[in-house]
Amino acid sequence: MRKLNVALATFLLVVLAGTATAPVRAVVSASEDTATTTYVVGSPGEPISVTVEGTHTNLTKPTTTYTTCTGYTYSYYWGWEPYTYSCPQTTNWYEELVVHVESASAITSAKVNGRTVTTRVLRRYTVGGIKYQALRLGTTKLFYNDTANYTLTYKVLGGAPRSNEATRVGAAYTYFCPSGTGQDGGSLTIKFPAGYAEINALGDDYARTDSGGGSTFTSGQVDDAFKLFSCIEAVNPLLYVSDRFTSAMGTTVELRGWPGDSTWMSNAKSSLSKIVDELESFTGVPLVKNGSIMVREASTDGELGGYAGMYENKIARVSEDFDDLTAAHELAHVWFNDENLKDNWAWEGLTEYVAQRALKSAGGDIGSDPCSETYAYDYTEASNPDAQPKLLEWEYYSSSDSAQEGDALGNRIYKRYQQSCAAIASYLFYSPADQQQLALQTIINGVSPVSGKSGQVLTTRDVLDVLAMTSQELNGEDLGLKYINGKGFAPLTEVDQTRLTDRAAALKLYEPIWSAFVKAGWTIPQALSESMSSWSFGTLKSALASMQSSFVGGDIAALSNAPALIEENLAAAGYTSGTALDEAFASSADAELLGVEIGNLLIASDSIRDGHELLLAGVDPVTAIGGLLLNPQGGFDAAAEAALTGDGATALAAAESATAAIGNRTLVGAMALLLVFGALFLIRRRRMQLAGVGAGKGFSGFGAQVLIIKKRIQKLLKGGKKRAARVTRTSK
Repeated sequence: MRKLNVALATFLLVVLAGTATAPVRAVVSASEDTATTTYVVGSPGEPISVTVEGTHTNLTKPTTTYTTCTGYTYSYYWGWEPYTYSCPQTTNWYEELVVHVESASAITSAKVNGRTVTTRVLRRYTVGGIKYQALRLGTTKLFYNDTANYTLTYKVLGGAPRSNEATRVGAAYTYFCPSGTGQDGGSLTIKFPAGYAEINALGDDYARTDSGGGSTFTSGQVDDAFKLFSCIEAVNPLLYVSDRFTSAMGTTVELRGWPGDSTWMSNAKSSLSKIVDELESFTGVPLVKNGSIMVREASTDGELGGYAGMYENKIARVSEDFDDLTAAHELAHVWFNDENLKDNWAWEGLTEYVAQRALKSAGGDIGSDPCSETYAYDYTEASNPDAQPKLLEWEYYSSSDSAQEGDALGNRIYKRYQQSCAAIASYLFYSPADQQQLALQTIINGVSPVSGKSGQVLTTRDVLDVLAMTSQELNGEDLGLKYINGKGFAPLTEVDQTRLTDRAAALKLYEPIWSAFVKAGWTIPQALSESMSSWSFGTLKSALASMQSSFVGGDIAALSNAPALIEENLAAAGYTSGTALDEAFASSADAELLGVEIGNLLIASDSIRDGHELLLAGVDPVTAIGGLLLNPQGGFDAAAEAALTGDGATALAAAESATAAIGNRTLVGAMALLLVFGALFLIRRRRMQLAGVGAGKGFSGFGAQVLIIKKRIQKLLKGGKKRAARVTRTSK
């Protein structure tokens, strides 16, 4: 994209020779034109001063042509007689000086060879959204080898907000497209004073130097300054007019508008205060959890590059032609962007769907045929389906396109936006609000349908699977996949019907398992994730069936609840799994063994929890002594250690042993007391014998004490058997 060079208006001055008339016709002139162009940007908000200093020499030589002329001779005998001969005709060419400047400008002065001259607009045209005018400098005519030095100074004023002039010159935002003059040599320099916080884009043809807070861009001397054309913008964030509001969920929204454009600021605040609340209500999550988000006025032709809005780093830039749907769309990009989604169609489709639903709830206009509702249209029915744009072949606006190419590109891009939104609507539109929120929050959090982990960048397949598992009843229907089962108009290229049927059946089994692992914070085991990743749904179905059948009872509901219960049981007993249990399951490649191990772990963790509760309960001294000897706590610790590494068999065996120890505490304690008292009796008897004391009397007194103790122990044993039986029942 570039501006036309200084045009040299060529005229013909005819000098006649003989009797022939000189013809007048346009020719391509030869000339030499060199110039230096300097743009000096004023302080923020002030016009841009431009100086063009050039030299032009007309190198078009006069041209001589020959034509047949008629002469007359006088003869004494014949009188006047005509004859023909070749006579020369010379054409002298001259040029007038014409310089091209921005239309949104004011001429300061124009001089040719040191004399002030007037200017006249010869024509107007537009290049890259910038309007230009061709100015004739004075009326000087330059003939062959004539040279003129010219100087033109003017100020670029810029267009008003929402005008059809792309140039903007303001305190907060400046956008213009400096261009060079001098087809046979010259330079272009752009100077910024201090006070501009951000200066963006010029290309690689310019060297930048910073000094004293200001910046200078220069092309240096080039052979053809005609080619120097590019655009530059300067932003001063602190000079924007600001306002703010807080949403119902506590999100602070900062508004930034251009000084003097109260219309944009008024429209933005009145609309966005409703739109933000509806966006957050629809998804169930705030736009930002901490801090704030900014909505900033922007130039469509400048920083937006032809788009109506853009989002990046918590800044939603919305065109000066403020539009409610565009604003809602850019704000929704906070949740859906390239940080959590791999493909354009996914983040644009989700964003547009959410924006339209929220705007409608806010009472806004989403059009008569919104893609978030009319998802039923099917491009497979188009007269030429293969010619329809495919979502995985995304395109972008380009300033280098011609008007015709740009229109065609814009049409294709528009279709992609609509199809992306429609593909999302095919999953979500008829789902209840809570299911829609679950689907959207799962994607917002980047929860992978393959690994189950959050914070992932989701692929096209990931998005489709998450939507299917979180927003619909998995009843074997096509799940809105007509967009991928055909000519590739939407997310994927061809997918055969058999795979779709397998997919529906597999996801119906997989969804509760996936949800359970996500809830527990576990990684999906390799036995399932590999086939899920490759969309090998037949293999996935077989693996899930094996896992279910090997699980205790074969109940899919119980299997789905197992991960959370295992974590809950271990936590209640004071054991934290950390990442060990997750890592153990993640590497499991055998689905059948996986079902067995989860079953073992569920039973073991239940026993560990019950045992922990029994050990915390108060016990009599005899049971306490038995507990010290059997150490069931050590057994439960060993069971938990095995469980935390995913060794279900070892954990179950250790838990059963520790549970049995709890039941035997009273018996073992009583036996220990009998042994102790028996030993004491024998020791005392021996001492009495050695001391010569009557054994009978002494024995009778001590024996009576032993009998009393024995009866107490028997009573305790009966109670211990009952407790042991209760513990055994609990652990089964």
